[in-house]
Amino acid sequence: MTAPTFLIPLLWAAELKPGEGLIVGGWEFVWAAWGVTWAALALYALSLWLRRETSETPKELR
Repeated sequence: MTAPTFLIPLLWAAELKPGEGLIVGGWEFVWAAWGVTWAALALYALSLWLRRETSETPKELR
């Protein structure tokens, strides 16, 4: 697949070759994303636990 003709001068000006710019590594981002996800889930679970009903009312009357 070739670049459209209007992009070729831009590629020459930027001295880029098609196919460059591959992401190398990136596992730090993946682990950080998983950490943020699990932290958000844990905080949500904690908020549900703190907001639970703790009254002594029988279940039939709730």
